[in-house]
Amino acid sequence: MSMRHVDLDLLRTFQAVVETGSFAGAAEQLGCTQPAVSLQVKRLEAIFGQALVQRARPARATESGQTVLGYARRMLRLNDELLDSFGQERKGVVLRVGIPNDFSVAMLPAALSRFAATEPGVILDLHSDLSASLLDGLRAGQYDLAVAMTPERISDLAVKTWSERLVWIASPGAKPSTDNPLPLICYPEGCVYRARMLKRLAEEGMNWRIVMSTASFTSIIAAVESDLGVSAFAESTAPAELATGRRGIWPDLGTVSVGLYRHPDGSNGAGQRLADYLVESLGSVAGKPRRRGR
Repeated sequence: MSMRHVDLDLLRTFQAVVETGSFAGAAEQLGCTQPAVSLQVKRLEAIFGQALVQRARPARATESGQTVLGYARRMLRLNDELLDSFGQERKGVVLRVGIPNDFSVAMLPAALSRFAATEPGVILDLHSDLSASLLDGLRAGQYDLAVAMTPERISDLAVKTWSERLVWIASPGAKPSTDNPLPLICYPEGCVYRARMLKRLAEEGMNWRIVMSTASFTSIIAAVESDLGVSAFAESTAPAELATGRRGIWPDLGTVSVGLYRHPDGSNGAGQRLADYLVESLGSVAGKPRRRGR
């Protein structure tokens, strides 16, 4: 009886196509040509006898492809863990991660719990900053992984991207006044939330004034709770008791793109596994309002 197996390189290429949303993005991530990526996906589809990728923008896994993707992630993780177990000792290895303050509160607890169990010797060097600074740092090699928001979708170095609806947060009962400027509590200049708030207020012809600027997520929440002013967050990171939802009295803030980005040098071993855990945690975070613990 002939031996049957699936080439892990084919699975890794398929995973990269789905996670970056394009054949070109996968080629950039894997350091090969786009025709080579296309050929490997076709070879994988030939093994299973059906289409695994929807050739669209962005590229998505078909229903069969979703099944293959689940197995691919587990097989690749086991492969990397096996190789690492016979490789150099990982104790003392530093993994540098950049993430916006509010997303660290929403995304990290579950992912870090799993990561600590599988990588007890790895030191996490965690930094919170504005998304633009995090992406610049990633490209400069300062981070191995980064979560960042952008007004539009960016695919280079992306492991996964998704859309987040922005919502206003305000103390219960607060509403815009036609007589007085709207008091705003913001992250510093360069923040996606800040830029979107100011843009929409200007488009609606509403007056505003910044009453507080801080890089601290908890300080913004405390200021909003005390009715000092209003702010905005991604819906999945906004405390449910403060989120205004879709109430028409507030200008719609639209959506932004959020991505998990990975530097090529941080794509294997511990960095790959943390990226996997973060991707898997998105199902319980993205698009779902979160209640903050007291």
